[in-house]
Amino acid sequence: TVVGARGLGRTALLRAFTGGRRNIFLRVSPGAAMWPGHTAARLVAACLGVRPLTGRPEDLAQVTATLGGQGRELLELLLADKALEEPPAARALAKLIVDAVDRYADGGPVVIALDDAHFIDRASQELLEMALELAAGKPWLVVATSRWLKPGMFLADSHRVDLRPLSLRASNAMLEAMNVGPRQRHALMAASHGQPLALELLALQDLSGRRMPSGDIVQSLLPDHLRGLEPQDADRAWVAAVLGEPGPEDLAVQAARLYLEAGLTEDLARWLEERLRFIGPIAEAVGRRFIDATSDDEATRRAERCERLGLWRLAAVEYEAAAAVLEPVARRAGQLRAAHMRARAGDVRGAIASYDASLRAGAGRSRPTELLQFASVLLDIGERERAARVLDHVGEGLAPEAEPRSYAEALALRARAAVQRGDLPEAMRWLDQARVAIDRLKYRDARAARSLDALAQEIRAEIAVSQGDRDTARVNLRQARDTFRDLGRNADALRCLVDLGRLELEGGLAPRAIDTFRAASRLAAAAGLQREVLRAEVGLGEALVASGEVDDGTQLLRRVLRRAGEEDDRSSAFALAAVGMAQAMLKRGLWLDALRYVERALGAARSGRVAARAFVCEARAWLGQEQPRKAARALDEARMTARGSGDGLLVVDVEALRAPLPFPEELPAPTVSLAG
Repeated sequence: TVVGARGLGRTALLRAFTGGRRNIFLRVSPGAAMWPGHTAARLVAACLGVRPLTGRPEDLAQVTATLGGQGRELLELLLADKALEEPPAARALAKLIVDAVDRYADGGPVVIALDDAHFIDRASQELLEMALELAAGKPWLVVATSRWLKPGMFLADSHRVDLRPLSLRASNAMLEAMNVGPRQRHALMAASHGQPLALELLALQDLSGRRMPSGDIVQSLLPDHLRGLEPQDADRAWVAAVLGEPGPEDLAVQAARLYLEAGLTEDLARWLEERLRFIGPIAEAVGRRFIDATSDDEATRRAERCERLGLWRLAAVEYEAAAAVLEPVARRAGQLRAAHMRARAGDVRGAIASYDASLRAGAGRSRPTELLQFASVLLDIGERERAARVLDHVGEGLAPEAEPRSYAEALALRARAAVQRGDLPEAMRWLDQARVAIDRLKYRDARAARSLDALAQEIRAEIAVSQGDRDTARVNLRQARDTFRDLGRNADALRCLVDLGRLELEGGLAPRAIDTFRAASRLAAAAGLQREVLRAEVGLGEALVASGEVDDGTQLLRRVLRRAGEEDDRSSAFALAAVGMAQAMLKRGLWLDALRYVERALGAARSGRVAARAFVCEARAWLGQEQPRKAARALDEARMTARGSGDGLLVVDVEALRAPLPFPEELPAPTVSLAG
């Protein structure tokens, strides 16, 4: 990253470096933050030859015609904000960026040059950082310029070059190259203070009979290069300054940027607003940075865009920012939406804090859809008690006739919560009621009814697992998977597929599980569903270890553990991978190493099922060291934890391990405390 103040020649240096090299040169828009993902979208557009980037889906037709369904949808989302039925995983968009640059580079080296990178919006920063991670090993060089560089900024950890004012010798050489006579050079060098842009501006001025300008030369002289332009050239300069495109005369673009930073007059702002609206939705959004950035719904627009991009943490931040300036009703909705986003990002504490804030602000049962989505995410990450409280809050006020879909979904989620706490009679009662509600819904919304019917089948599979009925669980999971897939709900279908692989693995069918997990891993990677990729790879690693391919399985599990730990060492993926590594160590007879991984798994586990599996690994490690009493204690903890989480199949396996041990079962209650 080249760092330096205005006028020190950052842009000129970057252009000189990229000259003669295959490159993608972007000047970041000073209004990029108003349209999350703007810089990332421009990079993809430049690689694919989309000019100009209007934000209209119809303007992408020539490019999207060459892409498959998933690629077309992702491109239309990133470049035109055309929402998908389900938001993608952010890594899918990062992969789209990598594929676009790959296509432009044609397999060879390429320089990605980002001028004024201090303006990069946070959404683009997240996507570009993920893209660079995915592109590791490719012959790409990313070079950026910035006025400042602080921790947390894009490329903050890259090699840094700080620009300083030109020396007298360098200033003299520059003026000589511009054909400035020796008699004038001394005065110009003294006035410029070593700033290349100031020297250029002074050299271009006719100073005969005029006093040498003093103070900030750039601010004094640069505006002249905009005022003197023909109207059409000034128009192009203004548009280029706002959108970040190079203009017909770079000094004019810089002058327009100077005005943008200083603030526009009312008439100029009104003209610019109309001009940008004519270009398209993206230009109009970016222009709000200089025209109407303080409107109440601006943060909400940014939050919704981040949500469509699958950037959950960033969406939560924007929703919370919006809540601070909105009217009470909209504020409550924003806080509730922020809670949902934080839950999807795995930030349970932040999610609960935002949810509590929405309740304090008076968010009752008026937004059942958001509340049910929040509860569903909490159940997915193992937060059953908190999910139950949310369901209690929303369920009492739902009327089956007024809100049939929400009513049926609430019943199904209550059944899932009951399964997770091991109350099977209650789960069956709720599920029976849900099926009745779903049957009624079929006459009003057939598609929604099919989706909820698949959810009910998935929950029926969970009940079968609790009852120790592996075959029934498999049948229901397959049916749920097929329905979700037909409806285009890829994340739900993949979740069922991974659970199928887990049933096969724990049922002693490791070779079949290997095939299932490999298929799930490929599909999840293609869809950009990073969470399901990690779950599938953990299962694949465990299946490889179980089938005797210990080295390959261990290597895969170690890689997943490292990736999950880099994101969050208290995540469910990290806990799963730690259990997998414990099993790999057991296979090698490394008992102490296995116990260390068990400790890490228990420290991260939010799910009782994961914790119970960790206790089983602990017991096997103690048995390997011929300490049956400690093994018995671990198995009793595993059994109680598995029962509490509704995993009847695991309870059966634990009891088979526990039976031959000669020690009493009346041991202290389990001490496990789940993370979160």
